Amino acid sequence: MTSKVLKTIGRTVLVSGVWAAGLLVLISAAGCNLPGRKQYTILLHTFTGPDHVRQSKLYRDKTKEMAGWSGLDVVHKDRNSELYWGEYRSIDDAAPNLKTARTWRVPNVNRPAFPFPKVVLRPGKEVGIPKYNLLNVSEGHWTVLVAIYVDDASQGFVGRERQKHALEYCDFLRKQGFEAYYHHVTGRSQITVGAFPENAVVVETKPSLKPDMVIAKQVIRSEKMRKIMATREPPLCFLVVNDHTEYTKRRSVKTGKMVKVITNSHPIPIPKRRTSSNPYDKR
Repeated sequence: MTSKVLKTIGRTVLVSGVWAAGLLVLISAAGCNLPGRKQYTILLHTFTGPDHVRQSKLYRDKTKEMAGWSGLDVVHKDRNSELYWGEYRSIDDAAPNLKTARTWRVPNVNRPAFPFPKVVLRPGKEVGIPKYNLLNVSEGHWTVLVAIYVDDASQGFVGRERQKHALEYCDFLRKQGFEAYYHHVTGRSQITVGAFPENAVVVETKPSLKPDMVIAKQVIRSEKMRKIMATREPPLCFLVVNDHTEYTKRRSVKTGKMVKVITNSHPIPIPKRRTSSNPYDKR
């Protein structure tokens, strides 16, 4: 998202009969070439311990010999080694091999050789600024989810390019005076605003008409959080996905029919910093 594009944020557009502050972003023709990059791979296993280098090489060679897979690669680090399989343009592109990896067994062994493989970005530096990273927030329990970027090849939002778009929007909100953060996970980047204590949001319950069940309702007690969720320029009052308004289908109380309504921004818990030895499992 360029600075020129960012100037379109806050325009008022008519969306399905509802006036809302929209994000109209035109993806340049050059950006459409980006999804051709094979930015993803499958992490088969992480090896730790003093013998991780030799062990990872042994697994790579034996897997190639017994399974016949090509594109196996090992990345060595100070404290661990990681075994990867293949290069893919998207998570969906990797799905068939991911299924194979989850079920493949060494002959005469009654369990999968790689029980927990996952699709991750190929080893490389994550796009981000540490002070904007939600995982680095030292205090707070809640934050407000205002935007999501998901991998979409048609828009040029794939892998690190998706991370880049999310970071630029986060930076834009920061320049508008909002305490914005990003959080990258596999195939998706979230943009949130604020860090609030646990008592900023409470869950109230009341008995349901059905036996042994209750109705839970999230109640926002923080005035600052309510103001953020009411902000319309830049639009923080509703959820934006890949620079477009997000909709949810709900049943109308008046008509009983399913209707499409704008999805509001909403509080989510602040994720805790991961302690996994694999630094790519959150991308």
